[in-house]
Amino acid sequence: MIKANEYERDLNVEKDLMAIERRNLDVAAVTRLENACDAGWLHNVLSRITPLTLRRRDDYIAMADIFVTNSDQAEALLDRFDADLELFCSMAEISITKHMSVENVSDELKSHVELYMDICSLLAHKFGITKRDPIEMLTDSPIMSEATNPFIKEFMDDRFERN
Repeated sequence: MIKANEYERDLNVEKDLMAIERRNLDVAAVTRLENACDAGWLHNVLSRITPLTLRRRDDYIAMADIFVTNSDQAEALLDRFDADLELFCSMAEISITKHMSVENVSDELKSHVELYMDICSLLAHKFGITKRDPIEMLTDSPIMSEATNPFIKEFMDDRFERN
């Protein structure tokens, strides 16, 4: 096991050393996660979940645990997740209704919501922030209700050449 001060010496980004120790990661693993986080993988994950993303699910959770070091960063990350989830739903034409919940989302949203909730739960526990419900956020979003507006739907269909 590598000592905590070696992480500080070898890596430039602020990080939670206790999270690194708890996850039993060596410097190479932390460097790999740091490079991925610097490249925007964590902050952009909900806009592009793929089969590869699902295989690296633990990496995204570890990135949030290690590199999100205060409640302001946690809230900013969740704000980004909210915006990306909203964009994903509008672009994929996924309808969110008031009767939906985190437990019964559509198959298209399931992996997004599960990863969101895992990271949100981690950050809420770690920093004492309010745990969010992504489905509730989507049902309250003015943009999602605008997606049902025929003018906006026509504009989006034309803009993105949808039939």
